[in-house]
Amino acid sequence: MTQWLYKATNAKLDKGGTLLLARRGFLCRSAYTAKGAWVANVRKVFFGDVLNVWFIGKQPSLLGAFEVIRREAFHARSQRPTAEDFSAEPVPGSALYEVTEPAFIHELDPGAAYKVDPRLGRFTGWLLRRVAPDAGAHPSKFLAQTPTLAMR
Repeated sequence: MTQWLYKATNAKLDKGGTLLLARRGFLCRSAYTAKGAWVANVRKVFFGDVLNVWFIGKQPSLLGAFEVIRREAFHARSQRPTAEDFSAEPVPGSALYEVTEPAFIHELDPGAAYKVDPRLGRFTGWLLRRVAPDAGAHPSKFLAQTPTLAMR
């Protein structure tokens, strides 16, 4: 299991929307860039890895630690999303899933800040289960740098 640091910002959803989506078991993340290349580090995240999700606003805050899980382990805490809202298999070469029914994203993102993956034409992201964060690491260097996803 690898621990990752992930930064979310107001560029997509606000802090509350990002937290709600993560607690519902999903973190939106494109697999590919606009030029069709893999997004940095995305293929290095495996099932069982933990994403420590930070929100960068006026004050950085830890939204939680989340284990990346397979679709068959996904159990919704609310009516949406459900396992059926995601592709049966992950995007080849990754632990990301395609969203087959995006209503839950549109509900939380009425301004359409999230965009579909430019190569796949659908929203993609990791399925998550909340776990206890590792309080020992302080990510100040990560928070000050550019990457969105970095190994801890």
